[in-house]
Amino acid sequence: MDVEASEITQSELRDRLAEPLDWLARRRAWINERHLELVRIPAPTFFEATRAEWFAAQFRNLGWLAKLDRAGNVVASRPQRSKATAVAITAHLDTVLAPRTPD
Repeated sequence: MDVEASEITQSELRDRLAEPLDWLARRRAWINERHLELVRIPAPTFFEATRAEWFAAQFRNLGWLAKLDRAGNVVASRPQRSKATAVAITAHLDTVLAPRTPD
C-alpha cells in the first residue's frame, strides 16, 4: 500500500517498524561482527577501493547484483525485483581522518 509519509500516524509508524527493528535486534551480534570487519579495512579518503570491493562482495554473497561504478561507489540491487519499491541506502566508505595539527 502506497501511503504518503504525512499520512502515517506515530502509532502506525511504530507498528510498521516493529518487525524490522526486531529482526535487526535479533541479528545485532552478526551486524556488529560485519561492521568490525568493514572498519578494519584501511580506507583513507580517495583510497577506499579495497573497502568498497569488500562491501560489494557482501552483497554478492547474499545473492545481490553488485558492482563499483566509475566513481568507486558500490551499487547493488536484488535480482528479479524491478517492480518492488526501491530503497536507497547511502554512506561514504572512506575513513575521514582528523588533522594531526591544529593548522
